[in-house]
Amino acid sequence: MKDKISVVIPMYNASKYLKKCIDNVINQKYSNLEIILVDDGSTDNCLEICNKYSKIDDRIVVIHKENGGLSSARNAGIEKATGKYITFIDSDDVVEKDYINILYDGIKKYKTKMCIGGLKTVYENGKVVDNSLKKTYKLSKMETFKKMLYTDGVSISAWSKLYDISLFKNVEYTVGRLFEDTSTTYKLIDQCDNISISDYPIYNYYIRKLSITSSKFNIKKLDWIISAIEMTSYLKKKYKELSSACTAYMMYTHIGVLSSLAMNDKDYKKERNEIISYIKANKKKYISDKNVQNNYKLVCRLICFNYFIFKIFLKTYQRFIAKRYE
Repeated sequence: MKDKISVVIPMYNASKYLKKCIDNVINQKYSNLEIILVDDGSTDNCLEICNKYSKIDDRIVVIHKENGGLSSARNAGIEKATGKYITFIDSDDVVEKDYINILYDGIKKYKTKMCIGGLKTVYENGKVVDNSLKKTYKLSKMETFKKMLYTDGVSISAWSKLYDISLFKNVEYTVGRLFEDTSTTYKLIDQCDNISISDYPIYNYYIRKLSITSSKFNIKKLDWIISAIEMTSYLKKKYKELSSACTAYMMYTHIGVLSSLAMNDKDYKKERNEIISYIKANKKKYISDKNVQNNYKLVCRLICFNYFIFKIFLKTYQRFIAKRYE
C-alpha cells in the first residue's frame, strides 16, 4: 500500500468555499489520505460542515480550536497528523484530482523529502493564468533557494507542496504573524539535499477580489519584512553564495510592502520613508543583478526617481488590472 498522506485544511469563516475544497480532496485519485479539517474558531457554520463530512468519510479528522490565526491552525494540524507525508490546502482554494498523485510521484521519482507543485491563478471573472512548465525535474537545495529568492518559479508559500512529516520535527509556523510562509519554508528546504519539482497546474489559487480598496495597508503587513529579514540573515550567514539572491528578495519584499502602503501612506509616513530609504540604499546592487526581472528593476528605478510618480503609476496599473479581471 502507498504511504499515508495527511492533508491539512485550516479554515476561518470560509463556509462559502469550504465544501468545494473538501470535495476535491475527498475525490483525489490517491486514496490513502488522512484529511485534517482545522476550524480555527469560525463564527459561521464551518464546524457544522466539517462534522457532516466526518460522518460520511472516515478519513476525516476534525479539530475545533479557539481562533489563533493561520499559523496556529496549521501547527494544530501538524501535531495531529499521522501520515508519512503532509500537505496544506487553503480552505478557499481547490486542487486538481491528481494533486496528491503528482506530488507523491515526484518525491518517489527523485527520492526526496519535498516536492513543489505548480498552480493556476483563478480570478473571479473566470480568467485563468497558468505559467507552469508542465514537467517534473529535480533541483539541488541551493538551486531551489535561488529560484525562491528570485521569485523564479518556486513559490515560498506553504501550499502546493508535499513534505516528509519529519521536516516538521523542529519547525513550526510562527503564530501571530502574517506571511508565515516566509519565516518557515526556507527551514524545511534547508533540511533537504534535493527538491522534487512537479510543475503542473495542480493547485487552483483563487483571487476573488482585486481592486484598489482591497489593497489598503495595515501595520501587520510589515510582518513580511520581518520574516524576510529573518530568512535572509540566516541564509546569508550559512550560504555566502546566496548573498545577492537574498538582497533581491529583500528588495522584492520592500517593493511589495511599499506598493500596499502607497494606498494609505498618510498614516504611515515613518514606515514609508524607512522602506524608500532601504530601496534607495540597495538600488545599485539590485539593478545590476542579471537575475532580477526587468519589471522589478523598472519599478525600483521609478520609486527612487520620484515616489509620488510611482504612486500614480501604481494606481493606474491597479485600476487596469481590476477592470480586466473582476
